[in-house]
Amino acid sequence: MPNTQSANKALRQSFRRRKGNIRSLRMLRRAEKGLARHLESKSSSDAYTSLNRLYQTADKAAKRGVIRTQTADRKKSRALRRVRVLSEASRAS
Repeated sequence: MPNTQSANKALRQSFRRRKGNIRSLRMLRRAEKGLARHLESKSSSDAYTSLNRLYQTADKAAKRGVIRTQTADRKKSRALRRVRVLSEASRAS
């Protein structure tokens, strides 16, 4: 338990920030899973919509400091590569 008033306030702030960080990470994982679901169903238009949502959530998480910018860039790059493979496969069919 915190001994001083400022330590008590810091504890409250850290709980509040942790809650926001967990929410941000959960949204990012949900966006990744949604994209994976659309890739499995081979729906390229839905995949591009999910890719857009993944871009938004990854950028927002990086801006807030929940994840590093390099991590967000890597997630976006890998997701785009997977969507491109799907769209090229559907074009070839």
